[in-house]
Amino acid sequence: MSPIGGVGINMAVQDAVAAANRLASPLRNGELRDDDLRAIQDRRTLPIRFTQWLQLTIQRRIIGRVLESQRRPKPPLFFKLFGIFSGSASHSGLVDWDRHSSRACAHTGSQTPVVHA
Repeated sequence: MSPIGGVGINMAVQDAVAAANRLASPLRNGELRDDDLRAIQDRRTLPIRFTQWLQLTIQRRIIGRVLESQRRPKPPLFFKLFGIFSGSASHSGLVDWDRHSSRACAHTGSQTPVVHA
């Protein structure tokens, strides 16, 4: 599971809930069968595969293009809107979009914005 979208832990929790719901009774009664485990796998395979496909699509179509680009990225519209409601992101100290970083991007050699944690 890729970290893109930050959904890995959510998928893990959903897997655990599906397993607990399906296995509680068979385990309690000592009647666990391979079919019970197969049912959980069948139930969870489609959502996991779809999520992984979506993450891969985002990686290829968006993130990959940004990493391969030789141009300095511009802030997304979200950051511009964020600046309207609570002051600009650069003034909050979170993102420095206005000045070049002193470090060059290792992948492209271009200057990149600095995100302060």
